[in-house]
Amino acid sequence: MDALQTILVLEDEPLLLDHVVDVLSEVGYRVLPASNTAEALHYLTDSTCRIDLMFSDIRVPGSLNGLALAQEAQHRRPGLPVILTTGFASELLENPAHHAFDILLKPYTPDKLITTIRRALEQVSSGMSRRKGDHDACD
Repeated sequence: MDALQTILVLEDEPLLLDHVVDVLSEVGYRVLPASNTAEALHYLTDSTCRIDLMFSDIRVPGSLNGLALAQEAQHRRPGLPVILTTGFASELLENPAHHAFDILLKPYTPDKLITTIRRALEQVSSGMSRRKGDHDACD
């Protein structure tokens, strides 16, 4: 695994956000935490910010829900892998657009989170190398 891979995590529950940041940081990922869509959009619109994957709850505060944000993220950063999470399976039935994304149902274990993220990153990186000009940090 590339220790410099960066995960944008959007979760509005502070304790869960802290937990996910801790779990991912402990296995060597750089984590950009966001508690609402405005914070996540800040990272997504910053062209100096390298993001290798976005992990987002579907129910989040802000102008967009997690699904709409995921669609916007892929519009702004084509090919960006996105994993959505929810504790409300009914949300998945309400909008078929979620089929374009990997889903991790809550509650999930740290091992399941790490496995799901690694699998998504491996699918993308298997044929791609880091491009010249990619950045390691965000402001």
